[in-house]
Amino acid sequence: LSQTTLARENNQYLMILFQQLGVSPTEMQQLNYCCLFLQVTTVSDITTRDGTQILESAARGSHCISRTSNIEWPNQPRPSEK
Repeated sequence: LSQTTLARENNQYLMILFQQLGVSPTEMQQLNYCCLFLQVTTVSDITTRDGTQILESAARGSHCISRTSNIEWPNQPRPSEK
């Protein structure tokens, strides 16, 4: 995945953010599965326009059908809830 201009000011890539927060390698793998399943890459993909709340769909672990992406996502089954 190549880094492109982010859609919002102060936006961040989720996996880089998780790494900066010191998430363990095992947790990083699980979070990556979640990002692939939800088809998200950035904080703005899972938050409201003002960035203050996580979208209900993301919190439930379901795809946001109103979002579109030009990325060809792999088929990632729903991750376990561990």
